[in-house]
Amino acid sequence: MNSSEILVQLRSGQTTPALKELYKAYPAIRQFIKTHGGNEDDAKDCFQDALMILYRNALKPEFELSASVNTYLYSVCRFLWKDQLKKKNRESDAEIKDIPMEDISTALQQEEESKFLQQVLNKLGQKCSDILQLFYFKKKNMEEIAHELGYTSVDSAKTQKYKCLERAKQMASELNLSSTK
Repeated sequence: MNSSEILVQLRSGQTTPALKELYKAYPAIRQFIKTHGGNEDDAKDCFQDALMILYRNALKPEFELSASVNTYLYSVCRFLWKDQLKKKNRESDAEIKDIPMEDISTALQQEEESKFLQQVLNKLGQKCSDILQLFYFKKKNMEEIAHELGYTSVDSAKTQKYKCLERAKQMASELNLSSTK
């Protein structure tokens, strides 16, 4: 769903599908807030405020987006958080003001990469998904993984990790090719 379709839905009162699409921007915003002194509750509050601002603006007939809806929400949250920090005196205005706008595209790109990686992990199957997540995301060593997943030895866990990683690379390549067609 593109940005103009989201605006049409918000204006027509069909908020549920629009909100479902809008919530895809939340992980990038949460990451921004947490990186700049906030916590999960701060991120939720800021995101909710940004959604309300978008909704109010969407109801204005003259309102048009010059960027994607995700970029708009991210920018609104960035400014809301800057104001929040000023009020709380957590950081000086200069420190948050110097956050480059490139952070928006970086955060959104990371979110896309994360979705792609999740697709690959889902297609791999539970066993491979578990071993790769434990090693790469939870930073567990092979001995811990072997024990946790019930492998008879560390070497067999390493072999399985290698095979899973090769399958993941192959699937990622196939998914990437199919998405460019």
